[in-house]
Amino acid sequence: MNTLKISAVVLALTMMSGYVAANAVDEASSESVENKMEKPSILTQAPNIPAGVIPDEVDLSNAANLEELEVQYTYSSGRAYKLKFYDDRVSFTQLDAGHIPTLTVPYRAKKIGKDMFLVHWLVPGRIGHVSLILDLENKRINASALMPGQMELFDGGPIVDVKRGKYM
Repeated sequence: MNTLKISAVVLALTMMSGYVAANAVDEASSESVENKMEKPSILTQAPNIPAGVIPDEVDLSNAANLEELEVQYTYSSGRAYKLKFYDDRVSFTQLDAGHIPTLTVPYRAKKIGKDMFLVHWLVPGRIGHVSLILDLENKRINASALMPGQMELFDGGPIVDVKRGKYM
């Protein structure tokens, strides 16, 4: 029985060494096997790129106007929100925090599926942004955002109420 285990280990090691040898890069190549296995460093500081050097990339070819759409939802954290869309702006209210005022900002939206929209807005002064996927058919919202104060949001939850807009 031990001879069988040892033979299996030898066979596995032989196969692995054959794989490594078959996939090794010759010395003339610019990359070695070791370099391919190293992970790059994680960025820990924002690169110093002056504002306006890289232009915005905004494709409006599939833009959607969500005028009159109202959506109420709750993230997995328990925080509840309401969005009310107009033709050129969206009002954003945190329902469970009476001390936070309703914020209204310009938005962009794209239809990305049946009753599904990608919505994006910038926080004034470009100090943050919000990206949402509204899946109205399945009553689900997903969000990715950098909020003022450097708060990161990467969450989702059920849409609990929908008032359909003119886009329908």
